Amino acid sequence: MIRYGLYSSSLVFRHFDGGDLSVVFDPRSGDTHLLDAVSFETCQVLVSGPATVDQIKRAMLVEFTAEDPAMICQAVDAAIERLRYSGLLGSVSN
Repeated sequence: MIRYGLYSSSLVFRHFDGGDLSVVFDPRSGDTHLLDAVSFETCQVLVSGPATVDQIKRAMLVEFTAEDPAMICQAVDAAIERLRYSGLLGSVSN
């Protein structure tokens, strides 16, 4: 199974109370990225180490218990693609 991890341990995350959006600053590039709730929580799972998509989805299903499970799984897939495209995460070898 493919495991995903954050490209840098020096990413700086900021979540704003009362909102569904967060930001992450990448000191390597100087870029700041706006994250939706699922992308932010996906990153939070990966802060502790690489994980498979299934592990990330299980964590999200615990975090977002009131939401539709199929919708959460689709949102995680989309978040992983957005985070990969932005250069914040990638696949890691076992």
